[in-house]
Amino acid sequence: MRYLLSYDLSDFEPQEIPCGVKIASPSRTLLYQKYLEWCGKNSEKPFSNNITGKKFSDIGIESKQARTGGGKREW
Repeated sequence: MRYLLSYDLSDFEPQEIPCGVKIASPSRTLLYQKYLEWCGKNSEKPFSNNITGKKFSDIGIESKQARTGGGKREW
């Protein structure tokens, strides 16, 4: 997470997203799993799920409640 937060984006040139292109929004669970994998590969100590969830919220990645096929609610 430290690497991502300190990454220099000063040369970043955003582009307009063409009409009709849908951008996938991965789940927070998937993002956290990828983050844990990255930490393992880079010998970084990962933040807890709660702290990472707060960081996700800070950058606009919100959790949403959904129902599974059996009617169970999950975040």
